[in-house]
Amino acid sequence: MNTQSLPRPKHLRRYTILSAVVTYCLVSPGVFAQSPPPPPAPAFVEEQEDPAERASPEKSDEPKAIQKPEVSASDLEEAASEPESSSFETPLDEDLKASAMATTATPASESSNSDFDKWWRTYQMRSGNSLSGSTGLLRVHEAGSGPVWSFRFQMLGGYMGKRTFLCSPDYPCELPADGSLVSGDSVRDGEGDFSLSVTPSTFLEVFANLRSTSTSNNAGEPQVLQVLGDISFGAKAFTPYVLGRIWAVGAEVDIALKSGSGGVGFDAAATSPSFRALASFDFNNRKEESQRFPLRIHSNLGFRVNNTGKIVDQFEINELNGTAINRISRYGLGIAKVNFFNFAVGAEYTNPWVRPFVEFSVDIASNYLKGYECNSPNIGESCLFNESSLGYMPSRLTLGAHAYPWQDSGLNLLAAIDIGTGGARRFIDEVKPESVYKLWFGVSYAVDPLAPKEIQIIEVPIANVYRPEPRRYVLGRVLDEKTDEVVTSAILKYQDINMTGLVVNDAGLFVSQDLPPGEYSWEVIAEGYREGECKVVIEDESPQSIGDEPLETALLEEFPESASELESEMQMDPEPEFNNPESSAENSDDEAAVAEVTFPTVPYLDGKNMIFPVECKLKELPKVATINGLLVDSTSGGTVLDARVVITDKLERSLELLVDPDGSFQFRNVPFGTSRIVAHAPGYLSTVSPILLEDRKDREVHLVMNPRPSVLSVQLSAENDRIILGKKLHFVAEGSEVAVDSMIVIEEIALLLEEHPEISALEVIVHTDNVGSATINRSLSQVRAEVVKARLLQIASSSQVSIRARGAGPDEPLTANTSEEARDANERVEFNITVDKTLER
Repeated sequence: MNTQSLPRPKHLRRYTILSAVVTYCLVSPGVFAQSPPPPPAPAFVEEQEDPAERASPEKSDEPKAIQKPEVSASDLEEAASEPESSSFETPLDEDLKASAMATTATPASESSNSDFDKWWRTYQMRSGNSLSGSTGLLRVHEAGSGPVWSFRFQMLGGYMGKRTFLCSPDYPCELPADGSLVSGDSVRDGEGDFSLSVTPSTFLEVFANLRSTSTSNNAGEPQVLQVLGDISFGAKAFTPYVLGRIWAVGAEVDIALKSGSGGVGFDAAATSPSFRALASFDFNNRKEESQRFPLRIHSNLGFRVNNTGKIVDQFEINELNGTAINRISRYGLGIAKVNFFNFAVGAEYTNPWVRPFVEFSVDIASNYLKGYECNSPNIGESCLFNESSLGYMPSRLTLGAHAYPWQDSGLNLLAAIDIGTGGARRFIDEVKPESVYKLWFGVSYAVDPLAPKEIQIIEVPIANVYRPEPRRYVLGRVLDEKTDEVVTSAILKYQDINMTGLVVNDAGLFVSQDLPPGEYSWEVIAEGYREGECKVVIEDESPQSIGDEPLETALLEEFPESASELESEMQMDPEPEFNNPESSAENSDDEAAVAEVTFPTVPYLDGKNMIFPVECKLKELPKVATINGLLVDSTSGGTVLDARVVITDKLERSLELLVDPDGSFQFRNVPFGTSRIVAHAPGYLSTVSPILLEDRKDREVHLVMNPRPSVLSVQLSAENDRIILGKKLHFVAEGSEVAVDSMIVIEEIALLLEEHPEISALEVIVHTDNVGSATINRSLSQVRAEVVKARLLQIASSSQVSIRARGAGPDEPLTANTSEEARDANERVEFNITVDKTLER
């Protein structure tokens, strides 16, 4: 009789206290609710400031709105024509100058950008947490997140009640008490999830989730299974937001820590990591409202290394005599015995008040890297290798909606239903059954500590506009001539001018010193590139506008006190954010838009600076290197003379050289990649050595040659059907390369093939022992056989023998793998031959 009894629930008091604390935090709007945005700024009050009040030491520090007087074009011209020495001579003028320097006018375009920023940030705050805590729908994760430094709390509850679910007439259950079969059961399943996600950067999100479940089944023993405090945490990286780009991609990893039934604490062996690739399409990412379409689509592809089955390994051995737990226990504890490939896709309609969505997700079970053996499944179940159709794989269709009843807060309500489409009616031993349906209800709060605030702008009269001489800088970047990729290791030296050179930053950019008008040229040097030359002409005349912005408005900025201050700012910031008039990004305050700014092609005025852009292109040196080699006798350590060496590069081009009288040789202009060198010398066994070239540095190699023995250690068998090895052929550790001390075996076999032209075919068979996965051993043995074959073909290139490689893995042992000596004997290499009788001596 197969009886199954799991440990009774414990530590319920701790779980009750934890649940109370979590619930209190969620329902406390004073702690987590996002504050509504501030009201719009009031209109300017037309009020003249009293000079006496302004001069009073008891004046309030709060700013007051000041009436902006009418200023005509003639007033500007008159102010500009006044001598510099007469400017700001009175105390009143000094105050006006300070006010003008401390205030920046706000063009209409900036106001439009600000409105869009606020709308987009509010739109991003609508994102909620998925079941794992990562932002998305319910089971589908998005390749994005909320605004920077926003965070989200979510409380989610799930419920399913079903009769004749895990036990039915077609799939009966065996009662643990007496072993009788029942064809019906009553299941109630409840789940609670508490999650938190935080967005610390434009490309990163971190999240965590706490999950507890309680499942009752009248056909189980015990009838109630509780799992308290499963924890998962992870991080998600994604492409930063860019205005107008509807797509985004990302990657995510999370780690699940599993606790047992009714217990507190985690089983380290049951830790289960998951890896996902993410993609999202948001058709709302348009600045113009008329171009927006309220639809978002997300897709996920992942792999889960599932170790939850290890929780019950000892229980199955000690209590069930090696029998697997039944599907009632697997469902209640959330346990599976194999890994899973995950696929999910979802779409949502983005209305400001409600966002309905639909999802489909499937978990495809795989015994890859697991090696779980389904020997005797429970009654009503099958095994994965017999039933691998999608009907047995857990999958579900999810319908749901997010609601936002209070628009000015971060409150988010969720309702959804899972409909099981696979794994809910037919069961296999390795997989947790899928719920026939599951209802979900949840509430979450999103908090945005950096919400944009309305700023009151105080305008002051323009008095005696100060127009300093604009400064001239060269903004340049160094590129690869062929690929247009940036070169980050370049140095620029001035030609014909005694000035300090320039070094590019990680983006390939450089900024020059403040330069007077004239023609300048640099010698550009970068590792791996030919020396180049870069020229630029700095004009004397400056532009009269910045795009559509008048020059007078552009000059109303806070100027530095001295030229050295500006130069210091330029040098300290290796990548200054110049206002590029040809930029495709319309909002310079957005970090993602700045990252997509196109490099300017014409000079432009950036406030007080004249910027002259230039691109310097370099031609890459050929990717070749030199090999300096020496042939060495393996026994005496001396050099080998009268030898010839043949090198074959990765394109299978060969070159043969005779070694110098001192046994050395040199190959020049060898392309990057793996080449092989074969050496032949009278009285020595031919040898081969692969050489990997990854940079332009010369390589020094020593090729060790083995003297030809008077009697070979490899011999033909009496039946002429195989080659008998005098000593065993070894490989490097657990890899596929032939060990150095075993290369002599390969060299002797190659010589044997050349001396026996009657051998028409050779089969290389590599065997392994039974340690580890049989699948991995078969693959490793095949790779080793291919390596041996390649080495033989490279050394015995003149032989006409046909060579075939076969990896037998652990399938053809000489003896049972019961001891270390037996496993060592089974791990071997065999050489079977075919002899042409017409050529046999």
